[in-house]
Amino acid sequence: MGKSYQSVFSVSYDVAVLGLGYAGFSAALSAACAGKRVLLLDDKGRGDLIWESGRAFHGMSGDLNLPRWQEWLARLTEKDGYKGKMIHGALAEIVASKWLAESSIDALYYTVPVACELDDSGYLSGVVVASKAGLNRVQACQWIDASDEGILGRLSGAHHRSVSSYSGIINIYASDWCGECMSWQTDGYTATLAPGFTENERCLRVQWYGEADGWWELIPQVLAEFRSRSDAFRASGLVSHVSVEPMPLNARNERPCRLPKNCTQAFPDTVPDTLAGRFKAGVDAHSSLADARSKPDLLPFQGTVAETQFLNAEICVAGAGTGGAIAAIAAARQGRSTICVEPLAVPGGIGTGGGIHTYYCGYSGGLQNEIDQLTSELMPLFAAQTHQIRCFHPVAKIVALRRAMKDAGVRMLYGATVFDVKREGALISGVRVAVSGKIFSIQAQAYIDATGDGDLAAKAGADFQLGREADGQCHAFSQSCGRVFMDGDKRPRMSISNFDAGWLDPTDSEDLTRGRLLGMSQYFDTDLTDNQKPTYMAPAIGIRQSRQIVTDVVLTMDDYIRCTRFADMIGWAGAHHENHAVDYELESDESVFWVWGCKNWLEPTFCEIPYRML
Repeated sequence: MGKSYQSVFSVSYDVAVLGLGYAGFSAALSAACAGKRVLLLDDKGRGDLIWESGRAFHGMSGDLNLPRWQEWLARLTEKDGYKGKMIHGALAEIVASKWLAESSIDALYYTVPVACELDDSGYLSGVVVASKAGLNRVQACQWIDASDEGILGRLSGAHHRSVSSYSGIINIYASDWCGECMSWQTDGYTATLAPGFTENERCLRVQWYGEADGWWELIPQVLAEFRSRSDAFRASGLVSHVSVEPMPLNARNERPCRLPKNCTQAFPDTVPDTLAGRFKAGVDAHSSLADARSKPDLLPFQGTVAETQFLNAEICVAGAGTGGAIAAIAAARQGRSTICVEPLAVPGGIGTGGGIHTYYCGYSGGLQNEIDQLTSELMPLFAAQTHQIRCFHPVAKIVALRRAMKDAGVRMLYGATVFDVKREGALISGVRVAVSGKIFSIQAQAYIDATGDGDLAAKAGADFQLGREADGQCHAFSQSCGRVFMDGDKRPRMSISNFDAGWLDPTDSEDLTRGRLLGMSQYFDTDLTDNQKPTYMAPAIGIRQSRQIVTDVVLTMDDYIRCTRFADMIGWAGAHHENHAVDYELESDESVFWVWGCKNWLEPTFCEIPYRML
C-alpha cells in the first residue's frame, strides 16, 4: 500500500495494540497521530477489522464528540456509510481498511496471541503469536489490550470476563414493508424489527441470554416466527446477511486483573455496548498508557509455548470447509470420536465465509447431496421464493452443516489455527492448535488435512509445490462481497461480486494481511450507491491456489485432456483450465498449447480421481 516492507517481527514498536475492534482501531489511530510507531495486532486470527460493524452488523453508532470519532463519521458519510445514527457494516469495514492502509500503522492479521513474555521487572517485553507458519514474537515498549476477552490480562495472570447476553442481527429486504413494525418475546429470546439502511431493508435484532454459539440455533426459530407474522416477508422477503459473530452485551470483569507495568486495558471494568463507547475506550486507553519499557532486544523467537489443554479423538480433521465438514461428518457417523478445527467462525469455507454461494463445475454425490438437501429445506426461511437466491443461501448452509455435525457428534473448535505438528517416526503423534489465548494439543489415531493450504500435511513433512512450477506464483486471490438488487418485478435478489484483487503468498500471515487490506481498499474507489452497495464483505479471502501436496499419484494437465482412467477411481472432477491469464510465457507447455493453440479458453476437461491422490 505504498509502504516499504519490513517484517513486523523485525521491529520493536513504540506501541502495540491487541484487538481489531473499534477500541483497537481508535487506540492505534491515536498512537499513530502522537507520532509513535504502532502495530495493530489481531486477537482472533481472522482479520476482522472493526468486527462489531463488519461481522456483528451492530449498526447503531451512539454519540461521541471526540474529533477522531467525528472524522470517522465524516469518512463514512462521504461513502454513504452513515446516516440517521446508523453505520453500514460493509462500508465501515471498507472505509476502515482504506484508512488503515493509508496510515503509518502496521497491521498483522491471521495470528493468534498465545503467550506473554515478561521481564524480571514486570514489564511485558513481547507477545508470542501463532499462525499457520508457526510461532513468532512481536515486541513493543507499551501495550494496549483492546480485545473483548482481555487476552493479555488473561495470559499475564488470572482473569476472566463474563458476558450476560448477546445480540444478533438478521438483515432482511422486501419490495414493500407497508409500515410493518413489530417485536415479540419468547422464553429464549427477544426480537425487534427496526429500520435498515435503505427503504427496502429492515434489521431484525435478536437478544438472548446464554452462549454465543446459540445464535445459529436461534436463527431458524426467529425466521420461522417472523415469517408467520410478516406479510411483507412472505410476499417478497429476502435475508441478505446475518451476524457472523454476535455482539456481547453487558460484558464485565469478574475480578480486577493485575497487568504488566507497561500494559493498559481498554476495557478494565465493563465493555461498552455502543460503537461510540468502544471507540472512546480505545482513545482513553491510549491517553492513559502505562509506563514504557525500554526498547527490547530484537532476538529471533526460538522457544515454544506450553499447551493449555489436551484433547483426544480417533479422528482429527483440520478445516471445516466444503471438504473438511463432510469428512468430519462421515468419520463421526462411522462411530469415530471426531474433532474438527476451523480458523473461521463458521463452517463451509469459501462457499459460506468466502461469499461464493454457488457451485462451479465438479460432480455432486454422497453426503454432499444430503447437505444440499438439508440446505434446500431451510431455504424457505431465508427467501419468499428460491429464485431470489443464486444456488444456495450461505447462512442456510452454515445452519445445515452445523446441524449435521452436531447430530453426528463432531466436536468443533472454531477460530482455531493449526501451527505445529508433532511426529514420531513416520506417524503424526499430535497437532497443536491455537485458539485466542489458548493452545490445544490434539492426539488422534488418524488426521485429515482439509485446510486448503495443506498446512497439516506440510508441517508433518509432506513434499509439496507452492504455486506453478515455473516461478512459484499462485493464482490471483479474490475479495468477494454480497449484494442485493431489485429485479424487474421489484423483488430483492441476492448476488455475488467477485474479482481478482491481486497476488499473495497464502502461507504467510503478513502477506495475507497485505492482501486483505488491498482487496478491501479496492472497493473504496468503486460505485457504492444503493444499487451497488455491498451488504457484507466476505470474511475469508478467496484463495484459488496454494500448496499442492505431492501424493502417490499427481494429476497432470495431460490426465485431464486425455480423460485418464484409474483402477482405484473414487470420483470425478471437472472444470475449465484455471490459469494465471496474464503471463502465459510462464505457464506449462501443455497449458499454452491448450489455451492458445486449441483456443480452449473455457472448454471443460474431466478426469477420474484416484484414491492414491488423497
